Amino acid sequence: MKFFYPVIVTKKEEGYYAEFPDLEMCTAKGETLDDVLENAREVAYTWIDTELQEDDPQLPASSDKADLQAEAGPDQDVREILITYRMMDGWEE
Repeated sequence: MKFFYPVIVTKKEEGYYAEFPDLEMCTAKGETLDDVLENAREVAYTWIDTELQEDDPQLPASSDKADLQAEAGPDQDVREILITYRMMDGWEE
């Protein structure tokens, strides 16, 4: 399964901060832009994995990147993160 979610990246005095507006309490930090994007992908994967383990998973719809970019501040950038999730239950090798 593939999921695309926008992430808002903010430049801070000490690195970068990323938050997913659609994934509740899903945030990441990093010293560089590459670091924060890698960390954001990892926390989003964990968020999705945790939700899919629930009895009744509720994955939110993805916000429109253009709408978020229009609302972003001068020190913010909106990126879209691809999360590839592999369902392993029932998979026989």
